[in-house]
Amino acid sequence: QFPGYTVVEQIDETFRSVIYRVRPDNEACPVVIKTLRADNPSAAEIARLKHEYALIRDIDIDGIIKPLDAIELDGNIALVLEDFEGITLGKIIGDGLELERFLSLAIRLADILGNLHQAGITHRDVKPSNILINWEKDIIKLTDFGIAAEITRQHEEIYNPWVIQGTLAYISPEQTGRMNCPVDYRSDLYSLGVTLYEMLTGTVPFMSRDPMEIIHAHIARSPIPPHTHRPDIPPVVSDIVMKLLAKAPEERYQNSFGLLADLRACLSQLYANNKIESFDLARQDVSIRFIIPQMLVGRETELEALKQAFERVSSAGAEIMLVAGEPGIGKSALIQEIHKPIVAKHGYFLSGKYEELRRHLPYSGLIQAFQGLVRQILSESEERLKAWKQTISVALGENAKIVTDAIPEMGLMLGPQPALPEMGPEETRNRFNLVFRNFIRVFADRTHPLVVFLDDLQWADPASLKLIQTVTTDPELKHVLLIGAYRDNEVPAHHPLMLALDTIRKTGLDIHTITLGPLSIADINQLIVSFLKNPAQVSLPLAEIIHEKTKGNPFFVTQFIKMLYSDHHIALNPKCGWTWDIHEIKSLKVTENVVEFLADKIGGLDPGMCHL
Repeated sequence: QFPGYTVVEQIDETFRSVIYRVRPDNEACPVVIKTLRADNPSAAEIARLKHEYALIRDIDIDGIIKPLDAIELDGNIALVLEDFEGITLGKIIGDGLELERFLSLAIRLADILGNLHQAGITHRDVKPSNILINWEKDIIKLTDFGIAAEITRQHEEIYNPWVIQGTLAYISPEQTGRMNCPVDYRSDLYSLGVTLYEMLTGTVPFMSRDPMEIIHAHIARSPIPPHTHRPDIPPVVSDIVMKLLAKAPEERYQNSFGLLADLRACLSQLYANNKIESFDLARQDVSIRFIIPQMLVGRETELEALKQAFERVSSAGAEIMLVAGEPGIGKSALIQEIHKPIVAKHGYFLSGKYEELRRHLPYSGLIQAFQGLVRQILSESEERLKAWKQTISVALGENAKIVTDAIPEMGLMLGPQPALPEMGPEETRNRFNLVFRNFIRVFADRTHPLVVFLDDLQWADPASLKLIQTVTTDPELKHVLLIGAYRDNEVPAHHPLMLALDTIRKTGLDIHTITLGPLSIADINQLIVSFLKNPAQVSLPLAEIIHEKTKGNPFFVTQFIKMLYSDHHIALNPKCGWTWDIHEIKSLKVTENVVEFLADKIGGLDPGMCHL
């Protein structure tokens, strides 16, 4: 029931929403109402729909469904949208569209996305069910903006078939939450690539009943090229789609209008010659934003060492890998890169961080890591959740309250637990360590190895170090890789961390240390080329200056490059790409440490932005 409207028909239903065609009272023209599917939606779901309305209310782009109103209902909300009697693209794809119709539609979609991105908005949920078409009126529009599209970071039901088929199949690698890469407008280009792939072949690149298989495929597997499915598809059209489906955002088209130019070139050839010859792609493709990629350069050997350690613990045993280096040297960035092999083996990757001002809180980093694990488990299917509950209950027995007190999310799974008998401080700590050791064993298995990453171990509390020592020296512990990162310039030989590691080594456990050094000039140039898209020899002098100014520290490198852009020392020339004045850059001064650098940045802010 929608006050002021009469429902004509239900026209669609998604995992989260129901869409109706309605007629306003005293008006002849119908409109569409989109409302949340749940009877009692959460405040977050209502806020998400309100945000969608606010996001697109003032955008004047022809290819976007116009919102007309937002209706507050009793505990719910509904969006009133224009109705042009369109049907979803998903209903007309079939086994694949013929080439001319495909190119015509793809051109229109690239143009709509280009205008959207130019307005500074990322759709985040591009897929056939969110593309509406009215052939008679020659109208194509995008709808249903995905506000929270990083699926696996949320408490999403990723095992729900609706989510698998309607969402996971189309998300970009960075939206899986398993890549060291932020989500930006180029995520839409990947999802558009999946959509174009389906328009050509009638199927999506990756599909499975197991959502983790789909996530792994998006991150690590190459799809079968479209022209392998359909030999009548010209290779260059297939290449365009495959470029959109590149795993790294910087390897895709950087601008929907660059994609648009290539698609138009294909259609022109088809009209003129009834065939499409191959040509160099992305000739008119220039990034519309200055985005420094979070790519790893100069760390190939170190990354391989981490991957080999994971392979070893996947087969048997447990190991500790330490990554040492000064602040900003890229320790966390290196460790985050091992998501791919972990997902491939259905493993769990946990991360926690110790903080200098929270050293008085025992176990803070470890608890943070296992909170993330419990959230992953709570997103699994009801059947798997029951199995986990049974296994964890057996492992913890009457001591389960120790874990539910430390990790409140675990209480959601296990329910209320009986109180425990009081003990002295030493006995209480020993009981905690014993129970937590049994808890960790539950999650470490050949079928799902466990990787625990603890950052800034130089600030770990004594209780955490003792627990790490207890857990890692457990002879029954298998399939666990503990990765610890620490600042070696703050850890002398007598530091508690070093003493704990010496004790662990005496038990015979393997501990390997990777020490990260600065980036080379070649590494920095590789990074510059990746996003400025210039020949390597052109940016080499720039890389040399940046190396000299930053001493090769990755944090300084990226911050210095951002500063060059924000202060207009690097600028975009529409005719020839990115340009810079090498002499101006040479004269710039740079502070010598991270604290001074950040202090200078804060000092340069508008005072009005700095008040509490």
